[in-house]
Amino acid sequence: MRTRLLIALLTVILIGNHTVQTAEASTVCFGSNDRCINGRIQEFWALNGSWGIFGIALGPVSEVFPAGNKRNVQPFEKVRIEYQINSFVPYDVSLGNVGIEWVTFFGSTLAQLDDTQRATLIPRSDACVTPKGSDVGICGPFADFYSTYGLNFDKNPFFTRVEREALYGKPLTPAMLHTPTGMIVQVFEHLRLDYNPNTQQTTIGNANAELLAAGISNLSFDMAPDNFMDATDVTILSAEDLQKFVYRMPHHGYWESSQPDVYMAMVAPLYSPVFYDKVAKPGFRFITMSVLVRNQRPEDGAPIYYDFSYIFLKDLQGRRYATSILAHKLDMPIHSTTLKPGESAVGQLIYEIPIDTAPAQLEMNFANMDEWVSRWETTFELRTWPLGVYY
Repeated sequence: MRTRLLIALLTVILIGNHTVQTAEASTVCFGSNDRCINGRIQEFWALNGSWGIFGIALGPVSEVFPAGNKRNVQPFEKVRIEYQINSFVPYDVSLGNVGIEWVTFFGSTLAQLDDTQRATLIPRSDACVTPKGSDVGICGPFADFYSTYGLNFDKNPFFTRVEREALYGKPLTPAMLHTPTGMIVQVFEHLRLDYNPNTQQTTIGNANAELLAAGISNLSFDMAPDNFMDATDVTILSAEDLQKFVYRMPHHGYWESSQPDVYMAMVAPLYSPVFYDKVAKPGFRFITMSVLVRNQRPEDGAPIYYDFSYIFLKDLQGRRYATSILAHKLDMPIHSTTLKPGESAVGQLIYEIPIDTAPAQLEMNFANMDEWVSRWETTFELRTWPLGVYY
């Protein structure tokens, strides 16, 4: 019994990190009482790599209420850990979108690698992996690191695709040069990987510490999904579900709108802070998508005409955006298109929108190619759950 008491009250002091761990309370403190971790956050931190993956705590737990749901959030050097009280273990603790926030505010410090840097970093053409649902590859030492680490959901030492994605999120950028430090970095939704060309070591960078040092705390989103001029006859998703769209639009499945004159479908929405060599302006990101349009009129009906300059995106707050001038760099941009009855066409769109929102509607303007060339507008609702999707 006495031995048990001694073990329960054991205090381990790590002088180098000024860290005090009390076994009885399962609490770890980093230099001061307002930088302690305990409970599920401490369990998550210890189980999934502690200092090496997350760094030390930089502040206390705070409460946030995204979409009206309480969540305990604590900042660490490399990431932000978020605990959702009403969820089930092990999915009750997850990582915040620090990578998205970092590249939004510091993306201008990144530059494309030159041919020599790229050849040195990735000597083999097969040394890349591309996560499912992403079009950004992870190459060379970043691929080695990505394949080695993940979040441990089942206490199995081998990480599944889901466990790796839970740690990193989707890749946002390819390998790029961080000009202030000379490091080569790759930014993911949840974190940033740093490769030091001198030591040839890959680590998780202190992206969240840099955000906090710049006065940028975890972002909150104030959505008003019912603030629209256009009434729709579909059921709008709850604020909680729409909050998921802010973090990531479902990449599988499709949205559709079928009307007597025209059928429309939208697929593959993808957020990115960088499009080719263009970095989105601070506080913004790009979203690309593919849109199919079909003329559903009878054979003797009039053709319809549309182009990208008459397709506007409205976000969750009701703000309206024109198609980005970068549309010409898309693989299949929507150009001036005329569809006869029964014909269809697919093209891509790109918009630059704030990071605190998601697409809500597309306003599609069409012209009737008849003797009057009359115009008409239809609203394509995106605040619904896509068909054939798994999140």
